[in-house]
Amino acid sequence: MIHTTTNAPHTDTRAILLLAAGPSSRLGRSKQLLRIGQTTLLEKTIAEAIRANIGPVYVVLGARSEEHERQIAQAPVALVHAPEWAKGMGYSLKTGLAHIRQAQPKLEALLVLVCDQPGLSATHLQNLVTASQKSGKPIITSGYARTQGVPVLFQKPFFESLLSLPDEAGAKKLITAFSHESASVDFPEGVLDIDTEDDYQRWLAQQ
Repeated sequence: MIHTTTNAPHTDTRAILLLAAGPSSRLGRSKQLLRIGQTTLLEKTIAEAIRANIGPVYVVLGARSEEHERQIAQAPVALVHAPEWAKGMGYSLKTGLAHIRQAQPKLEALLVLVCDQPGLSATHLQNLVTASQKSGKPIITSGYARTQGVPVLFQKPFFESLLSLPDEAGAKKLITAFSHESASVDFPEGVLDIDTEDDYQRWLAQQ
């Protein structure tokens, strides 16, 4: 089932894909619905993606999808439901990308986000696009904690590689395999992602 609301694109050659289908098994409750200030983590991530004005925003839902969909019912995004979300992040990513390619046949660049980085900002997303334009590299990663990760921008030459990922593998597999094809943008806020209750409490303590 696909539910689409209006979301006037900045350009039909770029899109943002937010992966929010996971069950938050290590946390024991929905990380998507954690309170982040006056909103939820899912809503905040969507708001930053929209504010970046890069292109249409697509959100992949899976576990507890009805509850999450109600939470973002008014958001100007397209919802993509991943019925077999339990297969893994790779499955959700492939489901989202396949839908976007149908919706935007001229797609040239895809920005992949996840829903556990409370420090994400529209500015960082815009910086990834700028780095792509300036460097000419087909992959632009976010750099933090001596690693390269998400958010990550992939140009069209890597779409087929994304669609060939194992169901259980995420974008990190390609980032690692094609590090020589990538450039990076510093994202120190990415050091803290929320996977456990301790992570969440540590984030709250920093506010």
